[in-house]
Amino acid sequence: MRMSEAALEEAVLDLAGMTGWLRAHFRPAMLPGGGWATHMSGDTGFPDLVLARPRRLAIVELKDSRGKPSPEQVRWLDVLETVAGDEVDVCLWRPADWLSGAVAAYLKGEGPAPGKGAWRAVGRRVGTKGRLPGTRTCFGLPVSDELAAVETRRGELVRRRVMG
Repeated sequence: MRMSEAALEEAVLDLAGMTGWLRAHFRPAMLPGGGWATHMSGDTGFPDLVLARPRRLAIVELKDSRGKPSPEQVRWLDVLETVAGDEVDVCLWRPADWLSGAVAAYLKGEGPAPGKGAWRAVGRRVGTKGRLPGTRTCFGLPVSDELAAVETRRGELVRRRVMG
């Protein structure tokens, strides 16, 4: 039996709520024209879940058994992991983590966080500087070519408004 990412999300959110965690997840909504969008401001790729309880924070990306994090998701997870302390767990959870009982043990406070650093095992990182393939930098951080193009265009528009 294959567990979907949506089923994993529902199971984790339910158990997290029952075990005293505060939960945040940004859900997409259908637009009047039939398309889907997740309304937010900022950089794309933010992890699926933020779970918090006293003295513990979990930032979790969920994927089904075959799913791979996008370059934007990897970027978020990498950066979040650099600021994570002993009370913060940055993880990638898959159905296998749920089915093994590792996620339930963690949420109940009975085990370590499964999937810490697991997004690095998907083979997306290359090169000697840890940059993702096809990325440039913006303010010293790696960004995708698409984001670099958006930031370049935004800079041009700002310069036009300011300079006249």
